[in-house]
Amino acid sequence: MMKRLQTFMLYMALTGTAFAQAPVIQNVHYGSWIKVTQAPVDTAQWMHFPYVASFDVSNGTSIVKKTIMSWATGPDKVMFPGSFGWAGSMNESVTFNSPAPAQTAGTTALDLGNCFKRNTDGVMVGLPLYFGNDGAHPFPGSPQFTFSYHTSTDNGATWTVQNGATITGFPTGYLVAGFHFHRGIIQDADGTLWAVAYAQFNPNDGSGYQSHRAILVKSTTGAASWTYVNTIQYTPGIAYTESTIARCKDGSILAIMRNDANSLKYRRSTDNGVNWTTVNYVPNIPSNIGVDPFLDLLPNGVLVLTYGDNVPTTGRNCRIAYDVNGTGASWTDYTSTFTGTSGLGNRSSGYTSVAPVRNNQFLQFSDRALYTYYGTNNHPLPNPFAIYTKKIELVLNYRNRIDLKTKYPGQVGITTNMTYTSATHPETGVAGAFDASTDYWSGAFNMSTSGNYTVDLLESQIINGLSICLLKGEPQNAQIDYSTDNVNWSPLKTYTNVTHQTVDYVGFSPVAARYIKVAVTAAGSATKVGINELNIFRTADTYEDYVYGIVPYGYTASDTASPDFWVTEGVTPLPSGYNSQRALYMFDNDGNNKSLRKNGYTASATKTFEFKLRTKGFSPSPNPGCVQFSLMSGTSAVFHMAVFPNGVIKYYNGTWNNVGSGPVSVPLDTWKSIKVVANASTNTASVYVDGTLIGSNVVKDVVSATTIDGFSFGSGGSPQIGDKALFDDVELYTTGAFPLALQQDAPAANETLMAPLKKDETPGTDVMTVVVSPNPADNVAKVTVKNIVKGPIELQLHDFYGRKLKSFSYMSQGDTFSIEIPVQAYGPGIYIITVKQNGKVVQTKLMK
Repeated sequence: MMKRLQTFMLYMALTGTAFAQAPVIQNVHYGSWIKVTQAPVDTAQWMHFPYVASFDVSNGTSIVKKTIMSWATGPDKVMFPGSFGWAGSMNESVTFNSPAPAQTAGTTALDLGNCFKRNTDGVMVGLPLYFGNDGAHPFPGSPQFTFSYHTSTDNGATWTVQNGATITGFPTGYLVAGFHFHRGIIQDADGTLWAVAYAQFNPNDGSGYQSHRAILVKSTTGAASWTYVNTIQYTPGIAYTESTIARCKDGSILAIMRNDANSLKYRRSTDNGVNWTTVNYVPNIPSNIGVDPFLDLLPNGVLVLTYGDNVPTTGRNCRIAYDVNGTGASWTDYTSTFTGTSGLGNRSSGYTSVAPVRNNQFLQFSDRALYTYYGTNNHPLPNPFAIYTKKIELVLNYRNRIDLKTKYPGQVGITTNMTYTSATHPETGVAGAFDASTDYWSGAFNMSTSGNYTVDLLESQIINGLSICLLKGEPQNAQIDYSTDNVNWSPLKTYTNVTHQTVDYVGFSPVAARYIKVAVTAAGSATKVGINELNIFRTADTYEDYVYGIVPYGYTASDTASPDFWVTEGVTPLPSGYNSQRALYMFDNDGNNKSLRKNGYTASATKTFEFKLRTKGFSPSPNPGCVQFSLMSGTSAVFHMAVFPNGVIKYYNGTWNNVGSGPVSVPLDTWKSIKVVANASTNTASVYVDGTLIGSNVVKDVVSATTIDGFSFGSGGSPQIGDKALFDDVELYTTGAFPLALQQDAPAANETLMAPLKKDETPGTDVMTVVVSPNPADNVAKVTVKNIVKGPIELQLHDFYGRKLKSFSYMSQGDTFSIEIPVQAYGPGIYIITVKQNGKVVQTKLMK
């Protein structure tokens, strides 16, 4: 642990790029409200109180996020039977099918007005809001309620009425009336369902019905029968009604409740409802006046609370807050997402719902408007009643995810015995482990007590974090390791008898890794193993889990009034990122200069700048444009380069000059890997395209600059219009910060790392090479150096953190030199051997 901390601190000092161990919300972006569905304008139909659920389904050859949305079409009062409408989406709630005709709930019609959930057996369950006097009245001498509910075995396409469901176990000597299921159902791994409800109890003492109380009930029969567990909250004279529950990241059940004063209070249980903490106001919420609270634990582990406040003069506003730790202990980023104003269709009931669609992206739904806001005119014309949605994206410090879902198969490989598949659960499979969902069956599983799952990134990359959800809700053990060669493994994280409810974030010192292996064993009573979600994070900017459509977090645009850089993802006619979903897009659409800069890296003279580039278009003649990229010192371009329409890369130092001989290196509309190795002290820089050196003749634009602390991208400037390009996998680091991993992709154990060539130096057959054997070594490592000359030769041994351990000076007698270095005194790890002779410097790694 100490070594990892030291490495992490060193990397911080050298690059300025890292994140803390704990997840932190760094940015929240709110899209515009978009109308999902509108009540027919020539009808007197109401449309309010939306409820939404999203889940994974098979859509032919792919797994997609399906959304089901329902709303009330009856008046704003508790009544039986109710009247509801509903619609569905198969494309992350971008579009919904035409709404089903409004229907009156009862023994045959669908009632999805309140809550529905897909069980672990694949069956969806829809519970009614209110049972009515044919079932929900007190039964003197009878121990139970009876009611009807609905099920679906085809993910909500069709529904079947199930009659005769029961609720039993209420305290002896009490009559119970006014029973209402409310927001949210918890589903445990063993199939147990937990639901929140509110009802009135009447003790058998003649005192009459008490005020409403929030209660917890559970079912072990897939909703066919329920048992009263306990009262969550009861206060004489104060009605606790609309309530919501969620299973938190720590396994506790959090309940948030509305009472007569419209204040939001909460209680927590760590023993499934047997005992509850003291009731209190929801913490850190500026206004505790709220209605219809709703909780949802997102796939990225952030707990969301959405609700409406109570502003009767303009209709209720819609509110939202977050707990990044997934427990509801501390709410942040409290925001009003909708503020009611006067006018037709500009008010909301404040009843909201949430549907996750991506790792860090979800939708909030609300209505426009509640008929009671229009006085005696219950059906104003034109009909204003509609359901709206708003896209919300969270940017955490754990961003720059490797997009395994898009890369698989082809750009990543998976080796695993966790290959269980099921016709009942088509979302289960190898790729289920990175499908941006923590639904129970959306993962990779082995119906045994052990399993292995290895991700092959196909090349070594610098990673600094991961998030993982093991088999959701069941105890598991796991060992997570990484490797560059699939032979020698180093640990990243160990889990012992943990039960994950959502992803757990693991930050670590940056390491070079090609393979990430998760070995899982069952713990406790678990009889199978699984990985519900696995995410791997890079130090490079991949733009995954950034906000779509705006300037990426941490960057500064030169033209903030008309930004011309934004995160994009395969929106026609743009392609997606480099083997990934998202990328950075540049489009210069006016005559102003356009650039996007990122500073904040620790300043140093030597920097390496790597990125993927795809030019999409250039300003035409007579003012041909270019795509520029620079190494920066503050706002000054130290080394300034560009790709021109003919594909030639040039550098600028008062005039534009070809890099090297100036061949066509970056053809239009083709992804290319660009690397610049720069030294501000010596005024030299080398440029590589797809790993091939094209020139080392680049000199500084700002001669006085001696350090580099950032980079920038830009268009051709002014007055050019029309330059377009995509950027991805962008990384800036101090050259040699990671002596091995950050200088070359996927080096083998004995692969030589040659220092950047000097100006006017060309590679040839006499390039000095270094081979270490055996590698890994236990006691002695033999170092063989080839293609040298007679004369002095120096060898240095450094540890992974750059500290010099040994230095050796010898005289070579020919073109090959060998020496044995004792290493038995050093601990396991990665070491760097540096060989210097006749102005040449070569580095290679030694593993122990």
